[in-house]
Amino acid sequence: MTVVYVVDDLNLGGAQRQLVELVQALPRDRYDVHIISLSATKRAYVGALRAGKIPVTCIAQSGKWSWRTFIQLYRVIRRLRPAVVHTGLFTADLYGRLAARLAGVRVVVSTVHSVDFDKPSRHVMADRLLRGLTDRFIATAGAVRTVLNEREGVPPERTTVIYNGVNLREFTPASSNGHLRAELGLPAEDPVIGIVGRLVPVKDHETFLYAAALVRQAMPRSRFLIVGDGARRAPLEHLIDQLDLRGHVRFLGSRSEVAPVYDLLDLLVVSSRYEGCCRVILEAMAMSKPVVATAVGGNPELVSSGRTGLLVPPEDPRHLADAILELLDHPDRARAMGRSARHRVEQRFSLERMVEETDRVYQELLEP
Repeated sequence: MTVVYVVDDLNLGGAQRQLVELVQALPRDRYDVHIISLSATKRAYVGALRAGKIPVTCIAQSGKWSWRTFIQLYRVIRRLRPAVVHTGLFTADLYGRLAARLAGVRVVVSTVHSVDFDKPSRHVMADRLLRGLTDRFIATAGAVRTVLNEREGVPPERTTVIYNGVNLREFTPASSNGHLRAELGLPAEDPVIGIVGRLVPVKDHETFLYAAALVRQAMPRSRFLIVGDGARRAPLEHLIDQLDLRGHVRFLGSRSEVAPVYDLLDLLVVSSRYEGCCRVILEAMAMSKPVVATAVGGNPELVSSGRTGLLVPPEDPRHLADAILELLDHPDRARAMGRSARHRVEQRFSLERMVEETDRVYQELLEP
């Protein structure tokens, strides 16, 4: 059975990484997979996919509606004659669902990754119009399902929650050699707090930095790492100078391998204004690290507050700083949370579980 996946691009990102791991783990004796990326330039994962004998087609897309893009996509889908077309992210959803139905594809599935409270109204309207072309919506968290049902009018019976999954062989405390701390010149006795994600407004790095300034007042040796790139780099650099944090905060940029980063952290912070199923949280938990996260979107479904980490209100530096200091002041409790976090991922958020549940959706929809 052929399954075609349509995605906005194949650059480094949580949704893209999740897709790559899904297609690599699907049983090859049952599925032939093909990925179509609506970007000819954002290709970070293309090499790894093709090396794994997963075919990839890249189609240029300008950011506005393009009949040329749509026709190319339609022709590729028509040639492949898939049983299932599975889309994800807005542009891929828009082009992919229309092209799939026009090409006569039997089953169309859409994965929705986030609650997107700032989603443009025209995008909401487009998704409401296209919901009738979609056989099943996969929501990556219960909070995402609620938004789909209430905002976009998707019937509950056409929505399935499948949480993101983590490759536990890649993200395991034993997988890292611990050399990154030395490479960065971080003394062994200095506590290290990290945030991982694109430098975009929704991740709210500003609150992270304001909290970092408060933590540094209580623990002058604290160090803070920011992993990721984006348009907010310059304003964040300016805020670091304003808060007198220069020398205490390091930008590490985007990294294809983040397990060594989690390995050196004492804890991970997620300060987002909204989230779906935050892959960064699951990766850190798999590395036996406690997480301090904002209680938004799907975060409370991942972090068991007081057991695997702590939840705090969004846009609240004081509460965030207090939670960070609570774990730094009680390292034994933090380590116990980390062990519980690893166990929680093993039980509920493994890659194998995600693949099994996705496979089950395909089989259910394809039954006569």
